Amino acid sequence: MNYIQEIRAFYDWLLTNPIPADAQALWHALMYINNKCGWQERFTVANTTLLSMLGFSRPQLDRMRNLLIQVGRIEYEKRKGRQAGIYRIIPFVSHNE
Repeated sequence: MNYIQEIRAFYDWLLTNPIPADAQALWHALMYINNKCGWQERFTVANTTLLSMLGFSRPQLDRMRNLLIQVGRIEYEKRKGRQAGIYRIIPFVSHNE
């Protein structure tokens, strides 16, 4: 995944698909974390990490994550107990471009 290409494509997408600033912030945080993970197809991140990074309440995080799922920008798999959830960022740019 190319970080800069994805960010540019995200802002192009926002022109016709406006979403709240909090959802945008969550998408950027997930991109940052995935970059730190070496661009894994699927990666885990704890809710507490996202809450700390973003200053969100837990209900706010849940709402923004659900919004990103609904608009097709991420996939999320909740896990049992206190295990971190699994995320997948839906890329804008094909790996073959």
